[in-house]
Amino acid sequence: MLTDPQRRYAAAARLLDSPARMGALASQVEHLRGSATGSVAWLAGRWRLAQAGTVGLFAGTFNPVTLAHLAAVDQARVSARLEAMVWLCAVASVEKEALARAALPDRLAQLIALARARGEAVALVNRGLYVDQVSLLHRALPSATRLHVIIGHDKLEQILDAHYYDDRDAALTALTEAASLAVVPRGADGGDVVTRLLAQEAGAVWTEHIHPVTPIAPEMATLSATQARMLAEVDPLTPELDALLPPEGLALVRETGAYDASDVTYAARAEAIHRLSEIAAGERKGYRSLREMLSRSW
Repeated sequence: MLTDPQRRYAAAARLLDSPARMGALASQVEHLRGSATGSVAWLAGRWRLAQAGTVGLFAGTFNPVTLAHLAAVDQARVSARLEAMVWLCAVASVEKEALARAALPDRLAQLIALARARGEAVALVNRGLYVDQVSLLHRALPSATRLHVIIGHDKLEQILDAHYYDDRDAALTALTEAASLAVVPRGADGGDVVTRLLAQEAGAVWTEHIHPVTPIAPEMATLSATQARMLAEVDPLTPELDALLPPEGLALVRETGAYDASDVTYAARAEAIHRLSEIAAGERKGYRSLREMLSRSW
């Protein structure tokens, strides 16, 4: 009998191997990327938000998703008493546009599998700034919904950085009128950093909507996606990854070869998914497995 982690890994692996689902995800990515207007695509669990008064929003690249990501979400859900949760990716993230591996459709697939296992939601947007992302989600949610944006203390520094805005104070006022910020400190000095940043902004009305939450456990604070990618490049089967990643992140690493030292195999996978995105949905269903397609040099 499979354990829960094994079942979750298997579910993520099936999704990552599905030509129909991966082609559809790649098609949605390209559609949003080519749209001039701000848009949101709901990929999983939107129905869970219909009756939720407080909704958490956790945006990132999730390359791959780590246990530290889950710890931050779980801590914020308790501290802010969140009733529902949205994992969010952007077709282009601020300062991470050059990201090559893993490709966005693969990262979205791991999040969809994760959200299904945890009873949460996944959305994709074509705007990189939080103020724009919150605005897009608010249009798609009941008017009474209160959003809580979950961020690490390092992300708070970025949000407060004026060079991202034409008018920083106006943008931050608009953001905090629509959402609260739940700041999750990481590391021994994370809480002090949050305190210092907020003290520097003392008197600004929007600081009233920025709330530090209880720091995540010290053993989680040191985990990072960068560390996972480095380990995966050397040996994707190393047991060290089991202590860094949830089953869905492990499936992304081990089933796709996204972080292998050589990118030849993954490049072929990415090209196959791109080609699938360009054909009709009905035709995609005629293919059973991405692995089989690649083994036949499709």
